[in-house]
Amino acid sequence: LLSPAAFAGIALALLITAPLFWWAYEYQRYVRALDELQSLLSLQAIAISAGAALLVGALWGVAEKFLGAAHLNAALLLPLAVLIHALAHSFLARRYQ
Repeated sequence: LLSPAAFAGIALALLITAPLFWWAYEYQRYVRALDELQSLLSLQAIAISAGAALLVGALWGVAEKFLGAAHLNAALLLPLAVLIHALAHSFLARRYQ
């Protein structure tokens, strides 16, 4: 059985992550409602931003381990991914204007 502190920790984690799950659900609904070209652009932008954020996180982790770089809070990778997504989507959309 869970202690009250463990239960409170789980409840807090679910409360904090619930908006992310809601966003993911709404984003997939949004992409499904788009036409084929817009859907393709959105999914390509997501792929680029996820790959770039993972690459930055991995490279920073190597720099932390072997070069003594400061610790990177992983929560900062989400705003980075959002920024890269916006830039990638804008760049990809320019091809079809």
